[in-house]
Amino acid sequence: DLKSRSNPVVGTIETERLGQFAVLAQNTPLGISNAAVLPSPFSPDIAPVKIGYWLDSAFPPAKVTIKIYNIRGELVRTLLEDDLQQPGRYGSSSSTKEITWDGLTNSGNMARNGRYIVQIKAEDAQTEEVKLLQVILIK
Repeated sequence: DLKSRSNPVVGTIETERLGQFAVLAQNTPLGISNAAVLPSPFSPDIAPVKIGYWLDSAFPPAKVTIKIYNIRGELVRTLLEDDLQQPGRYGSSSSTKEITWDGLTNSGNMARNGRYIVQIKAEDAQTEEVKLLQVILIK
């Protein structure tokens, strides 16, 4: 009984008057929005490129994989592999996770000048979404 445990200074609560209530929130389906690669073109000698996006998921967490491909479709670098992420903003220094590419390949060599494709893939229990962004590397 809440009445018997309440502090007389604070007051009492009568549960009969509260009734029942529910909070309803619409689940947003899986989505990657506001995706951006900044700056482009970028020079790894000056600063890495930042990869940012907003993630939505009705069934969090979503598994996020970010890969860099050259223009021929060959894998250059894997930045994230099945990283479990909650809905929210990613990529900036003020977000949950900062995501950058320093221009290096998976083998540790500097990538060549040119155009690259950033693939952001998110997968939750219901669906999968892929975003492709372009970035230009100039040394």
